[in-house]
Amino acid sequence: MIEEGAENLKKLRNKIDTTKMKAPAFLMVLIGVGDYAYRRQDGVYVVPIGYLKD
Repeated sequence: MIEEGAENLKKLRNKIDTTKMKAPAFLMVLIGVGDYAYRRQDGVYVVPIGYLKD
């Protein structure tokens, strides 16, 4: 699931017309459960939803 999400985000990033809007600052796959957040080799962040709270 993470791999599929990351690939879809990269495809979407490539469709953005950067002459009309800024390129995304980062790409992130949000997951339901996980012990830690990390950055993949391709630059996509994988973050458990629990890390988004205060």
